[in-house]
Amino acid sequence: TKCSQCKSPYFIAPDYSCVDVCPEHYVGIDGKCVPCQDGNCLKCNPSNNCTICDKDMAIFDKRCVTVCPNGYYRDIDNFCKPCEDKTFCKTCSTMAPSKCLDCLTYRYNGICYPKCPEGTYNPFGTHECRPCSSNCLQCEDGNKCLVCKNDFYLDSYNMCVQCDEGHQIKVNGLCMNCTD
Repeated sequence: TKCSQCKSPYFIAPDYSCVDVCPEHYVGIDGKCVPCQDGNCLKCNPSNNCTICDKDMAIFDKRCVTVCPNGYYRDIDNFCKPCEDKTFCKTCSTMAPSKCLDCLTYRYNGICYPKCPEGTYNPFGTHECRPCSSNCLQCEDGNKCLVCKNDFYLDSYNMCVQCDEGHQIKVNGLCMNCTD
């Protein structure tokens, strides 16, 4: 039997039967089961905002998406939630939204920075910051230091060293051997 109208609280389903709950991809509005506006939406509310998406999709801005946009992560309920740092963070961990997995700028120890922090450098072609050699504040790569921490000085190999007390003195940022 095909129904043209159902008694409240029932809805006319796509097959013209009366149902108390509309099938997946439909929502009950004014006594009828109406398709959700988003075709990937498994369940939507009467405002036609998606509440549950098809498998392998997440909700962002009341719509279904296959991938959450930059600065967001997919939570266990398949909603796109903002990373703690939306400014520089591209993707973050579901278990730790404060830990960035990939940055729009530079990343060091799971944190995004507008530039690599002091004591680190950026290898060409990456968004990762790597540590300079010990006691180095600024370097071109891990082994070629440009500026040393206080009380350290560049040797001829661009490494940061301390002058040998009693045998060397600091002259223009370099350790010079003492003479008799």
